Amino acid sequence: MLDYSSELTRLQHALARQMQARPQLLNLSPRSLAWKVDPWYYVALAPQFLAHWAVWGAMRPGVAAEVLLRTGVMVSRKLPSGRKTVLPVRLVWSGGISQARSLLVPVQLFQADAMDRALLLQGHKRPAISPMRVHPESRPMLAAFLRGKTMLSDAAFQ
Repeated sequence: MLDYSSELTRLQHALARQMQARPQLLNLSPRSLAWKVDPWYYVALAPQFLAHWAVWGAMRPGVAAEVLLRTGVMVSRKLPSGRKTVLPVRLVWSGGISQARSLLVPVQLFQADAMDRALLLQGHKRPAISPMRVHPESRPMLAAFLRGKTMLSDAAFQ
């Protein structure tokens, strides 16, 4: 039986080490793998971010996903067919709403507190909100997905 708490710590340390070596992984550019879009959530490219995070933590992706789901770090919605973790969301890179600067991508949501805690392990500061935003057209779908959970703040949308 997995000790989810210790496995989460292992994943958090792995993320922190990667951020030390490659600060562009989070928040810095459209080429990052995940962005802090408000004080509560990161949006991350699916399945790339989770696959990389699993490798960094020396885990199989399925095990890493289970750890992150059971500890509440990765957000999901229970459906009759299983758990949904991936959503098609239109992201906008700082500059307002325009088709040239937006892209519809599959993402997963992660609790910002756990991600920020990982970065604090290596002496990083708590990251600021990224210039990446969620296009307002994705708001109704995200509201349905997050029903009963903390909704993305208005700051996440542009």
